[in-house]
Amino acid sequence: ALRRKVYNALMYPSALVVITGGVILFLLTFVVPTFTRIYADFGAGLPLPTQLLVTTTEWIRATWPLLLAAIVAAGAYFAWWRRTPEGRATLDRLILKLPWAGPVLHRYALATFCRSLAAVVGGGTPVVPALDVAASAVSNVHVATRVRTAIPLVVGGSSLARALEQTGVATPMMVEMVAVGETTGALEEMLGHAADSADEEIDLRLSSMAALLEPVIMAAMGLVVATIVIMLYLPIFHLAS
Repeated sequence: ALRRKVYNALMYPSALVVITGGVILFLLTFVVPTFTRIYADFGAGLPLPTQLLVTTTEWIRATWPLLLAAIVAAGAYFAWWRRTPEGRATLDRLILKLPWAGPVLHRYALATFCRSLAAVVGGGTPVVPALDVAASAVSNVHVATRVRTAIPLVVGGSSLARALEQTGVATPMMVEMVAVGETTGALEEMLGHAADSADEEIDLRLSSMAALLEPVIMAAMGLVVATIVIMLYLPIFHLAS
């Protein structure tokens, strides 16, 4: 369900990026060379921004096979590095720091952990092994690693809420609900409420992210295209001189 919500939220912005990327590629591949040939017939020097655009375009057209090969090689290396334990842990830690996506993925990992722990504890498993099982269900390696640091604390006599608080990844709301669950003997139920609370926050963040992302992407892409067009027409603006 969360994947569907993310896909729906990102579908329109992704389409904007693809379409605008095609427009920029068309400008750089066909429009800029045409204007370059026209300006060459004028026999006059080009303004610095236009000269930079022309030089960059010519460089891209001359080296595009090498650029494509470099992009493919970098993508292959990134895919290999991402599958290594160190790479996955590093990437999962960095993902959580992203401005908009990070909090959503963080809450998703916590919701997964809470639901898994509630199911395992509800099945009669002691808390310590249940923590390890629930941590294994979390897809984010960084969150799972931090959650496992609560296990020795619980073994040493700490309460589950206090141990989760010291991991640094549990939200205050989650810690409070776990504490209430331990005090009242309704840990499974309170873990379910914590997961529901995380889901509600995810929905809210996804809605606000989608509402903000579309105008931001439109403005950014429009600015890029407008900059290219203005740089192309600068020599015409300076024809009088």
